[in-house]
Amino acid sequence: LNVLQKKVNEDFYFEENPEDVEEGIYAGMMSGLGDKYSCYYTAEECEELMEDTQGVYCGIGALISQNLETNAMTIIRVFEESPAAEAGLLPGDVIYKVDGKDVTQENIDLVVKNYVKGQEGTQVTLTVFRPSLNDYTDITMTRKNIEVPTVEHKMLQDDIGYVLITQFEMVTASQFK
Repeated sequence: LNVLQKKVNEDFYFEENPEDVEEGIYAGMMSGLGDKYSCYYTAEECEELMEDTQGVYCGIGALISQNLETNAMTIIRVFEESPAAEAGLLPGDVIYKVDGKDVTQENIDLVVKNYVKGQEGTQVTLTVFRPSLNDYTDITMTRKNIEVPTVEHKMLQDDIGYVLITQFEMVTASQFK
């Protein structure tokens, strides 16, 4: 490490930001473990992660997945009594546009964060391709606060209880109870 720091001091053209270097060392150390589940988060990234895992957000109430090869974003699940359900969004619908903007080549995280989620009471229009109709349709929804349903349950034969946890969020424990 000292050899590298000496080289940076001698030859690096730009001004070194010690905090950025330190963050990079931590990230590199965790990456070097070779474990895809071990990683380092900056304070800002950690705060964003905590917000993302609260299980509560303001949006439309749908789970979206993205095909990594085609970039197609598909509705996987529509939460009961959500704006998406009330507006008629269906699992299998493929998102083409959000408020008229083509999002077919965008990253799902950015689309959700910048276009689908928003302030409560505001509207968003998704243009989706609905395979069952082989056609595009516009669906307008009014965003509201959503608690992600992460636990489903039912009774099976012979008094067997079945509990499905679809994802782990901060609300999962209370929903399980």
